[in-house]
Amino acid sequence: MGEILAIVILSIILYGSTIWHHYVSDDLMVYASSPQKPPEKPVNKWVRLYWQFMGRAYWDSQKRQGARRRGRLKLSRFFVRLRLILIPRQREAVNTAAHAMTIVLHTMASILVYLVFSTFGYRNIAWLGAIYFLVSPVNHEGSLWLSGKHYVMTACVVMTVWLNPILTLGLPWAMKYLSITALPFPAVFLPTMWWPFVGVIWWMYKRKKPNISKGSLYEEATEPMRFTPKKIILALKFYGYNVYNGITATHCTQFQGYMAGVFTNSRGKAQAYKLDKYFFIGVFTVLLTIYGLIKQEPWGYGLFWFSILVAPFCNLFSIGQQLLTSRYNYLAHAGLYYALAFGLIKFPFIAGGALFWYINKLLTVKQSYRNDYWNTTYATFDESTYVQTWIHMGAMHYSRQQFNAAILDFIEGKEHDPDNFHCWYNLSSCYVCLGKMPEAIKTLERAKKCELLFQEYTRNNVIKEREVLIGRIHGMQKRGEKVELKMSDVPILV
Repeated sequence: MGEILAIVILSIILYGSTIWHHYVSDDLMVYASSPQKPPEKPVNKWVRLYWQFMGRAYWDSQKRQGARRRGRLKLSRFFVRLRLILIPRQREAVNTAAHAMTIVLHTMASILVYLVFSTFGYRNIAWLGAIYFLVSPVNHEGSLWLSGKHYVMTACVVMTVWLNPILTLGLPWAMKYLSITALPFPAVFLPTMWWPFVGVIWWMYKRKKPNISKGSLYEEATEPMRFTPKKIILALKFYGYNVYNGITATHCTQFQGYMAGVFTNSRGKAQAYKLDKYFFIGVFTVLLTIYGLIKQEPWGYGLFWFSILVAPFCNLFSIGQQLLTSRYNYLAHAGLYYALAFGLIKFPFIAGGALFWYINKLLTVKQSYRNDYWNTTYATFDESTYVQTWIHMGAMHYSRQQFNAAILDFIEGKEHDPDNFHCWYNLSSCYVCLGKMPEAIKTLERAKKCELLFQEYTRNNVIKEREVLIGRIHGMQKRGEKVELKMSDVPILV
């Protein structure tokens, strides 16, 4: 009981101040004012409440409030108030209750990590692994991000299933409400007496298949969709990167530059199958995992847990968006940190140093979740060589009509990826807004030459629309007419 209490207290100390944070990234589309239409409203009210609790969408908030005032709800006044606390209204500036629930869920997940791995008999090691899991800055999309509750809830559910293996039979039904990270979970039973439950994965896949197909559409390149033997090299590189970054917490942004740097153009494809340090880290970790399983070591099972749950996101085959693996690895990190704790438990100074490093990095990462501005700015020094970082920064300056600053951002982006269509196209947008038509034409022509593994019809459409707009503005300038543009007339690509 003392170990669980320590986890709760440390969580409050580290994450308590985040209840005053604002919205970041996808939060703005769900919690803040947004013109986006919510998805179709579920018929079952409990399903509807679950998705609202997850922060996925809101429906009929004004109608609910009006019904509450008229006293027409069947629930008692106490439960009505409790529901409005747990599921806050959509358009609040600071959603303290939603942030509080994020803290509660991450704390619950950390406690479950302790309970799961303490079944191996080493409670002190399981507790240290749970503490590493709690404070790890790599888990930021589960511990700090409002829209990441889906992944944390999934982790809580499947770890509860691990403690009660017979519940695995209910996972196919639950997949409708869980994230894709739960899909490979039954495979963690392979080294145990519950190995027959591995077959449940097929039914889970059948239930989740529409979402998997939808997620794969986000991939701009076609090669990640196909399996070839040489992609084993790529998978080991991505696996090694996940191991390295999970332990060292080197990169803690929502987009992983290393994960997104392949298959986007010919230069990235040329680097895809070259051996680097991550490949050898991946090979070593695989061999270490096999050795641990043969010797029936608890740390071996921890690495096996990590390997199974991270495998679908190592680009051997494509499930979801490969560059967003930090959120997909939330559940997998439970096993990695247990194995790390097992290795460091005999070296208290090193174990304490690792804890100090995680907490110190977490305090920095936590500031990046104050609002979307801080989050975008933080990425410029955490993933400074990743082109998408500068595209996001430029988009932020562009939305504020700071066009000269946006130009500098897009120029910085193309320095890291000279053939990036988005950078050149966005530079054209900035020059159009500044009325510099020669530069706008020049950058648009350069964008046409970029190799983009993207839907060709989409690229052709945006180029054609831009050419028409530039021609119209150029004609107005020649006639001496005043040019007035709306931001919606000159879009950018993110």
